[in-house]
Amino acid sequence: MKSSRPTPAALQTATEIAVHFNVDPRTIHYWAANGSIPVAFRKDKIIRFRLEDVLAANQATPVQMTRTLAPQPGEVRSVELSILALSLLLGPEFPRIPTVDLDNITLGEVDEIQRLCSLYETDLNALASFEERAHYAEGVIEGARAAV
Repeated sequence: MKSSRPTPAALQTATEIAVHFNVDPRTIHYWAANGSIPVAFRKDKIIRFRLEDVLAANQATPVQMTRTLAPQPGEVRSVELSILALSLLLGPEFPRIPTVDLDNITLGEVDEIQRLCSLYETDLNALASFEERAHYAEGVIEGARAAV
């Protein structure tokens, strides 16, 4: 009798999946917890995934877990500030870890983050679902990149 359980070689950790999507491993655990991606195997605290299952879930969901939120080489400070503002508003559901070094932030940048937060918050409050907020965040980041 053939087992449907995947072989250990076919399974990857959250860290390995995160590398594929250019996100933090905690994002992968969040996607698994909210049911966005299937968990293939769990032993104690170790969770493993089949990359094929995660890619299929990515294709099936309206929110694409794409690399568009991954850090881009040479991103300018204004893009980083937009990402930080979105991260502050969206919390753990935001799949991008801000790269702003808070020890080297200026008062002008703090004012800009506050301004961005108030702008984004108005828009985000009008959106009901996680999918809508994720699409909004992707659009804001792409818009910030295009404006540079």
